[in-house]
Amino acid sequence: MLSVLTIGFIIGMYHAFEADHVAAVASIVSRRSRFPEFVKHGISWGLGHTLTLLIVVGVIKMLGRTIEDELAIFFELAVGIMLITLGGNLIFRLWQNRVHFHVHHHSDGQNHIHFHRHEGVSEKHELAAHDHVHSKGLAFRPLLVGAMQGLAGSAAILVLTATNVGQASFGFLYVVNFGLGSIAGMAVLSGAIAIPLCYTATSLKWANPVLQFAFGIVTIGIGISVIFQNYESLMSTT
Repeated sequence: MLSVLTIGFIIGMYHAFEADHVAAVASIVSRRSRFPEFVKHGISWGLGHTLTLLIVVGVIKMLGRTIEDELAIFFELAVGIMLITLGGNLIFRLWQNRVHFHVHHHSDGQNHIHFHRHEGVSEKHELAAHDHVHSKGLAFRPLLVGAMQGLAGSAAILVLTATNVGQASFGFLYVVNFGLGSIAGMAVLSGAIAIPLCYTATSLKWANPVLQFAFGIVTIGIGISVIFQNYESLMSTT
């Protein structure tokens, strides 16, 4: 039992690094600038992912039925659409913030270019007060994204494993260990994503929106790939 649970934790950490998971969380956390917020969002994703798996395993245990292939494909298609939405929203917010540059003139005759962006502020930036509100507790958005992604992908393999290990309590314990691994893996991943974003947000400001734009494009690309692959699978099964 200990070996199976340990393997579940390790697989959970590995599961967190799948491309669609990385893209989804990266597109969400890339707008943050504080390291604790990055990690909190990663943990929230892992919790949402784990809660969904526990619910699915519980339902399967009660009904004695597994997830049909067609239904799993529809879940994958929904995840693809969600990724495109997340990436598109990130790019839209960059455009909405009106990223631009100012040339500043000094009394000694020197000039320098200053990167600047307005985050939803319409008045002139000299008079605008830039207030930053930091949320407390769990991050709701990555929690929902994690829950959605818990219905698709290789999580379905976990469900099959958990529902065939014998006693229901052991199956749930396996899912919990898998979930803890996912949470740990995503927390580490979010911390890794935070390093370049936190640095560019303070020391290399012009590169920060470039990184965010890249995250948005990659997320949209992965979403399109997920939809294309699963649409072909859906057509082959009908």
